[in-house]
Amino acid sequence: KKEKTRTKIRFTDVQRGVLMKSFHQSLKMSKQDFKSLYEELADTLELPVTTIKVWFQNARSAGREGTLTTCNFPSCNMNVLPASLMLISSLSI
Repeated sequence: KKEKTRTKIRFTDVQRGVLMKSFHQSLKMSKQDFKSLYEELADTLELPVTTIKVWFQNARSAGREGTLTTCNFPSCNMNVLPASLMLISSLSI
């Protein structure tokens, strides 16, 4: 039997920027809100939901290890976030 080999997904700068910005804005979200966030990001970035989930898992892990860097991509400053994240970013917490 041949095992399926997974190909490494290469994110574009825009995708990476949107994911990083979304991650930083979602730090105080509840677990229940993440499902809709993942689905909305998957639609926006044209990526599978599982890929988004894994990216967030890896980002949280990197944050705990202290290896998560700030977003240095120009796309982080672009307004290409889903509407739900635009709402979150407009709230003052």
